[in-house]
Amino acid sequence: MGLWAGFIHQVRRDPDMAAIHAETYIAYRDQLQGLIAALPGAGDAASCRTLAIACNGVIDGLWLEGCALPQAFANNELEQIGLSAVGAITGQDLLACRRTQEENTA
Repeated sequence: MGLWAGFIHQVRRDPDMAAIHAETYIAYRDQLQGLIAALPGAGDAASCRTLAIACNGVIDGLWLEGCALPQAFANNELEQIGLSAVGAITGQDLLACRRTQEENTA
């Protein structure tokens, strides 16, 4: 987390670091957007982009809290919260998908 915080600090000060951040953020956001677009009833490209930004925000926030205070969370708690939140954003029951996946691999 400390390394990430230092990177983000440099992003605001160094144009080269800002360009790297923009490139990787946009690539990740576009990948999420493509996955969301493949979901039933996903909507148009603008809607999928908005959902991708929202999902990324949830994932980033949970990751940061998990790094900052890992002892505050039960095993797999943040994963479950992430699946629930991203599922709510996208209108999908990702927890049920996860359970099905686990049952099929058991």
